Amino acid sequence: MQYNRQKYQDAYTRLSDFAERFPNAKKRTDALWYAGFSAYLDGAYGQARTAWERLLVDHPKSQMTAHAHYWVGRAYAKSKRSEKAAAAYRKAFNHAPLSYYGFMASARLKEMGEKTVFAPPP
Repeated sequence: MQYNRQKYQDAYTRLSDFAERFPNAKKRTDALWYAGFSAYLDGAYGQARTAWERLLVDHPKSQMTAHAHYWVGRAYAKSKRSEKAAAAYRKAFNHAPLSYYGFMASARLKEMGEKTVFAPPP
């Protein structure tokens, strides 16, 4: 796989093509996730957001939802769009506050001067 060879742009293209051609594939969420991460590692932050946002729209109940929200935030942060980054971090935190990505999102928000509060369900 091109991702393992650090040919990230090629990996992004192949994985995105797979996700487009096979919308019902069991591994589509993985393909979109790795497409986004490949683009991110290549410095193509807009492409990364596109892949992860597609994952969020097409697979809103995926186990990768918090991951995708968090990394959308990272991509926005790399693009110097802090308000959009904070919004994505909030979504990651609100979706899964006790997960790894919930904690990471909370830490990023704290770095940005925003406090997060976990409110357990009633």
